[in-house]
Amino acid sequence: MSNYKIIMIDDNKAVLSVGEIMLSQIECKTYMFENGHHALTLLEKDQDFDLIILDLMMPAMPGLDVLRAIKANEKTKNIPVLIQTGMNAPAEIKTAYSLGAVSCITKPYSKDKFLAKILVCIKNSNKL
Repeated sequence: MSNYKIIMIDDNKAVLSVGEIMLSQIECKTYMFENGHHALTLLEKDQDFDLIILDLMMPAMPGLDVLRAIKANEKTKNIPVLIQTGMNAPAEIKTAYSLGAVSCITKPYSKDKFLAKILVCIKNSNKL
């Protein structure tokens, strides 16, 4: 897999660093953001992304708010969103699916599980 563009949004710098290292295994272009505001700013300028990996629990702008903004925008609503969470948050996960998230992964996760989820999300979006 190459030539794919993926956004990862997580307020934890360590998670972003590890995510970037893992994503390098599939040779994709990655964009890392510590908050949803910055990611949404990029998405206003460029909507050509194959996947957004979105943390649900973030202080500045919660993941569900970011997801609502992505799915409410005609230009970005079809970009698949993989949510990730480190908390047992069944209500938030259910809400994320109802808003249009395509899958969920719980932190901590292995590299193999993470990359497999990403490939499935992109494949199911008919972009693979």
